[in-house]
Amino acid sequence: MKALYLLPLLLLSCKKEPAQKSETVKDTIQQEAPQPKPATVSLWDFNGDGVADDAIIVHNNLDDAHSDDGITPGSWTIKFENKTLPDLPLAGGMPTPVGEGDLNRDGAAELTIIQEPNHGCVYDLTTWSFQKGKWKQVFGPELIPTACEPVNYDALKQLIVEENGKVYSYKADLNDEGFKRIKTEVKLRN
Repeated sequence: MKALYLLPLLLLSCKKEPAQKSETVKDTIQQEAPQPKPATVSLWDFNGDGVADDAIIVHNNLDDAHSDDGITPGSWTIKFENKTLPDLPLAGGMPTPVGEGDLNRDGAAELTIIQEPNHGCVYDLTTWSFQKGKWKQVFGPELIPTACEPVNYDALKQLIVEENGKVYSYKADLNDEGFKRIKTEVKLRN
C-alpha cells in the first residue's frame, strides 16, 4: 500500500518538461556619440561697434596632446556670433567667460576667461583684449585657489575690477586658510 503512494510521486518527479525554444536575435543599435552642447553667453562689446557680442563656448574633440589620461578635457574654443571677432582657442578645463568692460580705455571691452582645473582645485584666470583684429592676452595667467569648494559665478565676476581709471585684481592670500582676497593694482600689457 505504501508503494502505491510513492508511485505517483515517483512518476511526477520523472516528468520531463518540454525544452523551451529560444532564438538568439542579433540586433545592433547604432548610438551616436554625444555632441557637446555649446553654452551661449551675451557679454560686452569687444570690437567697439556698439553692439554686445554673443560668445559660444564649444568643447572640441578630446585632444590627447593636452591629456595624459585620455579622459581630461583638453581643448575649448570661444566662438563669437559676430564674425569680425576671431575664435579664441583655449587649452585646459571648461572656460567661463566674463565681460569686464573697457579696462584699458580703448573703446572696447576686455574678456576674462576663468578655466576650471583639469584635476585639483585651482582655477586659471586670463584677461584678453581684441586689438588690431586679434585677441591679445593683457593680464594673467593668475591662479585662483578654491579649497575644492564650489565656485560662485557672481564671485568670479568680481575678481577683476576697474575703479577710478585703475585696474585691480582680487588675488587670493595663500597664507590665509580661507584664501581671503587682497585687492592688488594690475598693469595691463599693451
